[in-house]
Amino acid sequence: MLEYTLVGNGDIWFEHTHVPVMLRGQGAGAALVRAALLKARELGWRVIPRCAFVADYVQRHPEFADVIHFDRPTASSLATK
Repeated sequence: MLEYTLVGNGDIWFEHTHVPVMLRGQGAGAALVRAALLKARELGWRVIPRCAFVADYVQRHPEFADVIHFDRPTASSLATK
């Protein structure tokens, strides 16, 4: 499951990911984030990662740099407050 919020102006926050325990460690979370990023790209949305898992994923996958928008708080910046 990937929780998100459409915030307007073509922006979408990816806020939280959850993978059932029995699927963890099998790439399900990565597949979920990849599918969501591909859909966001298709729809022309800019993704603001507010979930640490999503932020880590996009750092490891620069092919999604065109979809990511970091001008708003990310999960890691919110964790330091």
